[in-house]
Amino acid sequence: MSTVTDNYEDFRKHLVKENIEMIDKVNSLIETKDMVNHPEHYQGVYGLEAKEVMRNFISKYQNAYVGAMVCSVLKYILRAPAKGKQLEDLMKAREHINYAIDELEKLNESKQETKA
Repeated sequence: MSTVTDNYEDFRKHLVKENIEMIDKVNSLIETKDMVNHPEHYQGVYGLEAKEVMRNFISKYQNAYVGAMVCSVLKYILRAPAKGKQLEDLMKAREHINYAIDELEKLNESKQETKA
């Protein structure tokens, strides 16, 4: 005959087993997400990462500061829909493109002054 204590012990073991299984599932999900090297908000639908796009195009910029600002623009634009702050990221992109434009305008002014 089963006692209340036996039922409680069985129930307790069942809960512990379920909790351990749940914790294992959560841990495996966490382990599969590499937020340092491959954060999801920098990956496209097909797995292409923002850093791959940057590496492919940024070396075309002769001015390092302008290149860095363009990298920031790309980063903010590409991650905007995935990060949860789309408007904020697009506003950051606009700021950084303005920094790049300002730098190029200053460089062009300097070149014009040295020609004169």
